[in-house]
Amino acid sequence: MTTYFHGSNSASLVGILNKEKPGLRPLGVLLSEGKAPFCGEYNLVGNKESYSKDGIAAVEKDCIASALRYATATFGRGYGWNPDQSKKFIEKEREELVKKRKNLPPDLQQWFDKVYDYNVHIELLREKQWKQLSEEEKILVQNPFPILYGIIHEIHEGQVRYHHSDISGDCSIHRDLIPLRDIWIFTPYQQIERVSKKWFEVDDNPKVLPFTFLQNFIQEIEAERNKQDARRELEELLAQTQSL
Repeated sequence: MTTYFHGSNSASLVGILNKEKPGLRPLGVLLSEGKAPFCGEYNLVGNKESYSKDGIAAVEKDCIASALRYATATFGRGYGWNPDQSKKFIEKEREELVKKRKNLPPDLQQWFDKVYDYNVHIELLREKQWKQLSEEEKILVQNPFPILYGIIHEIHEGQVRYHHSDISGDCSIHRDLIPLRDIWIFTPYQQIERVSKKWFEVDDNPKVLPFTFLQNFIQEIEAERNKQDARRELEELLAQTQSL
């Protein structure tokens, strides 16, 4: 059994704690069903090489601090969504497209057209889904708070791919669905009751814990990493003394 972590915000709860197919699902799988999440770096999926098409972004256990920083700094603040904001986004994208297409060869013009069409498609899917959300769900999307998903799952060979990026331990899990039974949710202490209530709508065994639960865990990992670095440095120094 291996543990991975996925950083996000409360807007993701609308999809992950839905009654139809609860659990973590790759963005590409959702799009194939005519659905779109209300958060995440969906623009990357427009690239055919993007692993987000059929993979769930994550980091390995030893790099949990990276996932937590990602959730709290990147998606935990000021990244809400609403229909008015969506319309402004589409208008801005259209203006940017007109500027970018000027003086570009036809192949690049087609590429920018494709990116624009893809972004508009995502926004239209969100607008359609918005009408079906409850008032509480709309609040989760409009005023998001950070969420960290702990994935405790039996991962088979070939289902995890590692990537070169500025995020330590960056990888993706390639499964169509990671069910709720294999997921823990970490969030600010003041949001525990709120998230648990949402979980109860689809399952009677909520696994929701505060971020503070992770602090000792992260400190232990970093302390062990410092020990290993110190041990490695000592071994290198000792090796150098052999040639003196």
